[in-house]
Amino acid sequence: MRCQRCRGLMVCETFDDLNMETNSLYSATRCINCGCIEDAVVRANRSRPSVRRRATPRRRVRYSVHQDSLGSVCIDQPNRGSLQLTGPGPG
Repeated sequence: MRCQRCRGLMVCETFDDLNMETNSLYSATRCINCGCIEDAVVRANRSRPSVRRRATPRRRVRYSVHQDSLGSVCIDQPNRGSLQLTGPGPG
């Protein structure tokens, strides 16, 4: 068996369960190269298709930057109004 991280050799090992309520052992595979441990839960989660879809797609925020007559920098965003920054304007 090959490691999915580094393609190293995987060996079968027995591990103690870290849950204090149960004193059980479980078997898993460990890579002798990088130390990656895979058990039945990790393998099952990797075989499931990933669902990484946002409910609403992201939209691009468009804004414009300009300097007003008093020398302040203004940032205008549609549907959000403008933000005024005081101080020296862009170079």
